[in-house]
Amino acid sequence: MNNLIDFGKLWTLLQFDNADPLVFQSSLFLFCFILLLLVNRLTAKNKILRVSVLLLFSVFFYYKLSGSLVLLLLASALFNYSIGIGIEKGRGISKNILFYLGVAANLFLLGYFKYTNFFIEIANSTLHKSIQPVEMLIPLGISFYTFKAISYLIEVKWETMQASDRHVGRFRAGDCGRGRRHPGGSQ
Repeated sequence: MNNLIDFGKLWTLLQFDNADPLVFQSSLFLFCFILLLLVNRLTAKNKILRVSVLLLFSVFFYYKLSGSLVLLLLASALFNYSIGIGIEKGRGISKNILFYLGVAANLFLLGYFKYTNFFIEIANSTLHKSIQPVEMLIPLGISFYTFKAISYLIEVKWETMQASDRHVGRFRAGDCGRGRRHPGGSQ
């Protein structure tokens, strides 16, 4: 009776396995999602706790799909938030420098992960070289996340949003898919 839960097996289930990532059809995902719904319901009256729980579950799901690349996602979110604060507090040229630095850093990450092997292939075929492609995991959702981060920096620069209004790592469901309606404008 005291061996009801095998914590060793549970710990193994919660770790990232490149050969067995968490997929939406798995029983582990279903269990975690039901647990998330339950915890979300229990924390419904406390917005900070509810958002924290959602953020933790999101980070866990991303970790189960991408492993240590979750650290890249978190570092990127912190970087973009810091740049947003700098843009908000900056004036004149410093505001522009921070903005362009933020956009360039985001595009560099996207370019590195999505297009490195593409450019190696082009170089190999045009220069008749045999440069080996880089073996890498591409972070899940890197394009979506990059363009959301850039739009965050644009909105902070144009002063349509304060940097502290919405952290770039937190996306509402309404931000996905069709465009969201901006105040004073039509879609």
